[in-house]
Amino acid sequence: MPQTEPFGSWPRECDWAVALRVGTSTIVPDAYLLYRTPRVELAAFIEVDLGTEGTRRFARKMSQYVSLYRSGLWRDRLGVWPVVLTITTSALRATALRRATEPLLPSHSDAAGPGQATEFDFCALTDFLGPPGPLGGIWQVAGRDGLHEVLDVAVSDEP
Repeated sequence: MPQTEPFGSWPRECDWAVALRVGTSTIVPDAYLLYRTPRVELAAFIEVDLGTEGTRRFARKMSQYVSLYRSGLWRDRLGVWPVVLTITTSALRATALRRATEPLLPSHSDAAGPGQATEFDFCALTDFLGPPGPLGGIWQVAGRDGLHEVLDVAVSDEP
């Protein structure tokens, strides 16, 4: 187990290791991240978008995430379905990718109940690297207006 850092641990895996963990070759995220504190845990697939593919192709990739979710192949290996975080070149590109992903949400609801199967969040690299950082209110979330924090609770090691 990796050493715990000041606000939690950040185990990370590269793309091919994530595909092996998930048990599919259809989806190969750029990375898998598991952030833990004593109070909260965040599992995330990381997609790094360089702006080289069209929004339709990107939407097809996000559709593959939803299909993998619905297949259930990930349950034995991950335990909890990760949020899909996309870091891209600009806020304008993040908005375009969020909008391209939103049509997937109503058609791919979780079979267990209402709502979407997974969460798709988008931000620009400059926001990710700048204050307030990746845990701040920098994320555009598919299906929601405004900017949001990736975690809905305060991140602290204190109980």
